[in-house]
Amino acid sequence: MKNGSRGRIDYKPIDIELRSEERLARLVRLRASSIVPIELERLAAEYADVIIDDIPIQCDGLLYFPEHRRRPLIILQRMSNAERRRFTLAHELGHLLIPWHIGERIHTHRQSLEYVSEYNDPYRRQEAEANRFASELLMPSDWLAEKMGSLSFAALLDQTSRCLVSYDVQAYAMGRLLPTDAFVALCGATGRIIRTASSRMDKLTIPETNSSIVEYVQVNACSYECVNVRHDRSMYIVQYDLSSLRRPVLSGRPSEQILRAMVADIDDTLSFPVVQKSMAGVVGAAWAKWRMAPHEEFVACLVDFCARHQVLRPLAAHPAFLDYVWTRVGELASRR
Repeated sequence: MKNGSRGRIDYKPIDIELRSEERLARLVRLRASSIVPIELERLAAEYADVIIDDIPIQCDGLLYFPEHRRRPLIILQRMSNAERRRFTLAHELGHLLIPWHIGERIHTHRQSLEYVSEYNDPYRRQEAEANRFASELLMPSDWLAEKMGSLSFAALLDQTSRCLVSYDVQAYAMGRLLPTDAFVALCGATGRIIRTASSRMDKLTIPETNSSIVEYVQVNACSYECVNVRHDRSMYIVQYDLSSLRRPVLSGRPSEQILRAMVADIDDTLSFPVVQKSMAGVVGAAWAKWRMAPHEEFVACLVDFCARHQVLRPLAAHPAFLDYVWTRVGELASRR
């Protein structure tokens, strides 16, 4: 992939509220008076003994509290690369310093759990908390926000490389500071997406892993910037053009009437009750989740989802679809 861009990207950082483990990471960094890149080995040595060794089980690191030692022991996998060992060390330090993680005699960090879903699993929740601690410690959000507000995307990536973390971690840290209409995508040599990151709690409008980023930005008419960060890796910052989804001049018809006319216009064999039921479920669920978001973003989510829905896909391409969606938004908003 070549460096490139299309349109204008506005990626000034948004304000985020740090979680408890992230605030702790910031305090630890400030107490150590450490600047980017964080002197992690020196910092970790204040709290634990750290060794690099071959770990026979499948994990990147261990935090262990041996009975015969006065200090905790962090063991890092010798086979891991330097960036992964650095993140693992920060992760295990998180387990050691986060107060509500105390009590376990051993913690393990596995590669497949770098950004785990928390669900209701205490183990996964602690892993996610330790990951957020590590990310905030190694790539501080206040430092990153300052850079994002003043640098081009290429210059920003030059700066984030100083943090000595993987491109995955860089993407995660940048993505969570972006406006909700933008996301970061880390792609392979063929333009297939490896991971995405954004500040949105939902991922409805974010492309799927292993899909083509080039096709996505073309189909969705997105603005983007692309920078080659390695011979086989490219980083994209992508922003939706919400102006095309702004409220049009409405026909004044009820949404059900618009929907019925679209169905008849597309295919006489298309069952209106089936379409109506599918659309009611999608719109109702989306409204319950995103009704507090700006309406343009809600419409963007709905258009994107319908474009990928087997039954609703033909409707999303119909000229009257935005008339229907905005009319339905007005009907729902009037019920508040």
